[in-house]
Amino acid sequence: YDINVMGTVHLLDCLRKTEALRSVVVVTTDKVYANQEQTAGYEETAPLDGYDPYANSKSCQELVAGCWARCFFAKRAALSTLRAGNVIGGGDFAKHRILPDCIRAALAGTPILLRHPHGIRPYQHVLEPLSAYLWTAWKQWEEPTLAGCYNVAPRTDGIVTNGALATTADGRRKRDQISQRRQQFCGSMAYTSAKSWGGHHAGMWNVRWKKRWLGRRFGSSKAIS
Repeated sequence: YDINVMGTVHLLDCLRKTEALRSVVVVTTDKVYANQEQTAGYEETAPLDGYDPYANSKSCQELVAGCWARCFFAKRAALSTLRAGNVIGGGDFAKHRILPDCIRAALAGTPILLRHPHGIRPYQHVLEPLSAYLWTAWKQWEEPTLAGCYNVAPRTDGIVTNGALATTADGRRKRDQISQRRQQFCGSMAYTSAKSWGGHHAGMWNVRWKKRWLGRRFGSSKAIS
């Protein structure tokens, strides 16, 4: 809350004192919505009530942005919040991240461990939300009435399960080797948006980046699809 909420308050308060300000983009997350375990996508008008502290702090960040947009920026600058999540792409080496973990498991020849293989997530390549952020900042600069709240997500047919994405990363590994860890987990998190690439395409882009970064081809025993 100190960073996501109060950090946003301090930043927006500084921006409102900038006379040349015309366009503001606040990035939150797809986790801002109240989890209703629905398979249909969450639209921008869905209730904001993130379940865990991180998600809840992002819901609060949305409220802060909306307040500043109404009270301080209404007649001088366009402010939008963009909600993206489950972003994947080259350069991510962190632990407990699905594709980096899958690639490390493939290289080591070990089973892939997933927290929830059947969980649904709107995976997308990092270049897609970045493009949306820049596009929104530009377009609302030209036309302030476009300011609002926007989901940034793949098409419905591009939303995949965690298990399907893991198979994209290591296509030759048997599905029964994908284990499940029991944790508190949201089973379905999908939301609607405009045209975008889905999880399989983003997954393959990530794998290609990793292969080029390594600078070599994988042997048949460590093949990555």
